[in-house]
Amino acid sequence: MRGVAGKLWSVASAERWDEIVAASPTATGYHRRSWCEALLKHVAGYRSRAYLLRLDDRSEVLLPVHLRGGAARPGILRRGVSVLRNTYGGPIHPDRALTSADWAAFGRALDHLPLGRLDCSGSPYDGEPPAGVEVRHAETTHWLELAELPQAPRDAYRSSCQRALRKAERSGLAAARLEGHEGIDDYVRIYHQTLERWGEEARTHDSAEVLHDLARRDGVEFWGVRTPEGVLAAGAIYVVSDALFSYWHGAMASELASMRPANLLHDRLIVEARRRGCSHYDFNPTSPGLDGVVAFKETFGAARCEFRRWRHEHPWKRRLRRS
Repeated sequence: MRGVAGKLWSVASAERWDEIVAASPTATGYHRRSWCEALLKHVAGYRSRAYLLRLDDRSEVLLPVHLRGGAARPGILRRGVSVLRNTYGGPIHPDRALTSADWAAFGRALDHLPLGRLDCSGSPYDGEPPAGVEVRHAETTHWLELAELPQAPRDAYRSSCQRALRKAERSGLAAARLEGHEGIDDYVRIYHQTLERWGEEARTHDSAEVLHDLARRDGVEFWGVRTPEGVLAAGAIYVVSDALFSYWHGAMASELASMRPANLLHDRLIVEARRRGCSHYDFNPTSPGLDGVVAFKETFGAARCEFRRWRHEHPWKRRLRRS
């Protein structure tokens, strides 16, 4: 490791980054090095790094960051995001959820992080942001606590969702992992059709190159629902960790929407997430104004979970801004 800012912070090696994410009970797939590096292959001007903070008990906290700018932006001129694309980020501990004492130590150490500004996406596993940071806004995701579901998860769904599932099953739809170049191409096709329907409401526009690259990364899984004839009716990309099975984004063929493939896809993946021992199935935050999407998630009995996005500025940067 290369030391940063005395004894407080250091830069994690690739191996240590992977070890902490694999061990942490609150790590999400978005904390993975493979995820962070995959995104930056297609985003100019950023590079990936994870900082380590050593606590008083000699344990470490890991903070994955996407850094803006290179050597020409040293120290307080450099900005970081933990992490890009409005997913989940922030600090994680290899052995536990961060305690109040851990958060206090993390908050004090932020003034010594060699960044002018850190924007943190936060995580539904987090408590309140550390003292001294600027809370940007609250974000809401929907998730299911899998251990709390009945043996047949659909028994917890609303009646409208149960009817939709019966219709999908009568139509002969089947869910399966999308693999190989052809399977990912099928998803790319209906994803770009979906973007055309959403127009300006679409939060992101990922190219076929990005999606094929993500499909090769650890912890990223493509799933889909096909008709009896093999036509892809709906699909989704999941970012998976030991604890969290997280829906990242999805798509549906509009001409097949009446068969309710999205209901079947979520139902099958809820069962799959519980089979793997995950604690939560996460529907991911919804873009503002998409009230129908929120209502759809709640038909599965998903609970709202609020978390905070926050910003920290280096003390010198704050003084410069005030002056």
